[in-house]
Amino acid sequence: MSDSIDREDGPGEPSTLVLRWADQLRAIATTGLYYVTDEYNRERYQRVEEIAAEMASRAADVDPAQVVASWAADTGYVTPKVGLIAAVHDERGRVLLIQRPDSGLWSLPAGFAEIGESPSRGIVREVREETGLVVEPRRLLGIYDSWLHGSTNPYHMYTVVFICERVGGALERTSEALDLGYFELDDLPELSKSHRRAVEDALAAGADWRGTAWFDPPEQA
Repeated sequence: MSDSIDREDGPGEPSTLVLRWADQLRAIATTGLYYVTDEYNRERYQRVEEIAAEMASRAADVDPAQVVASWAADTGYVTPKVGLIAAVHDERGRVLLIQRPDSGLWSLPAGFAEIGESPSRGIVREVREETGLVVEPRRLLGIYDSWLHGSTNPYHMYTVVFICERVGGALERTSEALDLGYFELDDLPELSKSHRRAVEDALAAGADWRGTAWFDPPEQA
């Protein structure tokens, strides 16, 4: 089977394709370990996990232990993780971006969904933690597949992007944002590759809350 993912890898840079293969192998092995009943096949699945971690660590140029730690929470039948992203606009239609401390690149406010909370409640939490703002989700902008948008994380993820209205709080730097501010299309800083499409879509949509896509309101979480 051919793989049509767009690749921009150069010498020494992480290989998106190898990361994808590693994550697929890891998912097969972890799911197999959940259902396996004999020790011989258990050993085989464990070895596949080890190979997958080594592949991912070399592709991402990180220690294998970091890869294993990022996979540790997945047990049972492995499915993609769920990420949450907020598009918050100012009165000029610019979108809020933060500079991430781990990479120095800029992105929309984002984080993982938590067990026991709806996506809309989760994005309210993430925006408050990262920027100091209080927001209300107004419209589902889209759902993005991390593998199709340049993510180099060693796991597959879907990101749910909401257009949000600012209803309180004040912008402030936090431990999760080296810097932050509102930007328009022609003055964007260096973006995280996996956020570029969502940023462009958010700027094209503006703070338009009209739409029919459903999401569970935060108060129903």
